[in-house]
Amino acid sequence: MTILFIDGASKGGIEKSIEIYSDSLNRLGIDSKIICYSSKSKTNSNYFYFDSIQKLLSYISNNDIENIIFFKNYSKFFWIKFFVKSKIFVRSSNTPTLLIWDFTLKRFLAEFFKLLTYNFSDFIISNSIENSTLLRKLYFRPVVTIRNFESPSKRLTLPKFASTTFIFVSRIEKQKNPFLVIEAFYLALKINPKLRLIIIGDGSELIYLKKLVNQFGIEYAIRFEIFGVDKSHFLSQAHCAIFSSKYEGLPNVLLEYMSYDLPILYNECKTGVRELMQNYNLGIKYDFQNKFSLAKKLVDFNFQNFVTLKSNSKEILGLMKEEFNQNIKNIFYNGIDSENFSK
Repeated sequence: MTILFIDGASKGGIEKSIEIYSDSLNRLGIDSKIICYSSKSKTNSNYFYFDSIQKLLSYISNNDIENIIFFKNYSKFFWIKFFVKSKIFVRSSNTPTLLIWDFTLKRFLAEFFKLLTYNFSDFIISNSIENSTLLRKLYFRPVVTIRNFESPSKRLTLPKFASTTFIFVSRIEKQKNPFLVIEAFYLALKINPKLRLIIIGDGSELIYLKKLVNQFGIEYAIRFEIFGVDKSHFLSQAHCAIFSSKYEGLPNVLLEYMSYDLPILYNECKTGVRELMQNYNLGIKYDFQNKFSLAKKLVDFNFQNFVTLKSNSKEILGLMKEEFNQNIKNIFYNGIDSENFSK
């Protein structure tokens, strides 16, 4: 059996998700290929790149591809659906309610097209239990939950920063709501000017975020780093992490924070965040999208008190890894039928 992954624009958690799927399949002895349909230059040596639909269809036909998982690039979905005999899986990474928080005509059209691909797929893969429940109400295809995992990190043996330091790792986009973090941190600094914040990420809103920092006059307390920097250096020394997204499926960054045993200040956006943080009691919740609530949690945070609580992040990550690998085995190795997907 050969599994083919289709990805048109890897960024953020998508690329990491593809790699852990591929690794799990390879461990089961299932040959997997990561395919990227793109006319741009090759950026990842582990990907197989195609710049025409004819070449892609020919490759699928000539290599006996049994299953195809779409992570991105839904525009090529119908070409493959109607010209090859492979089973089609479409993976949903974000909550179906995202249009409520980020409505634009472009996004609406994209989501409408995605709806068509979901209803013409053989199976839908969701990355959170609550997300699966929503998908079953909206679409007419069997849905299975495969939650991502993160292996516990090998923390650098570095001392914590002298001042209480928070870390925010994210793409700097409206969905992630980085402006809420800056506004709350500005309020917190008025009460405790010794607080510090490290932001690791880049994106279309980065320039505006830096302008806001300069406007508030708090650049002395905030350090910006872009993706590609050695995150382990900062994650090992930070005292607490911040999560602020408007909507998510199951965010990889939460799993990354957990892998460093970091306490997390989080808001309760729906689906994977809620089922992970509340069910396992992993962090400190602030009111959804409320800068005053977050500012208070920043001021009140006490690392010494928090570390006295028993941390079970590594145990939870281990269980999630076992669950992930078992689901991959059941679906792609044992071949669960469609009736089991709806459970």
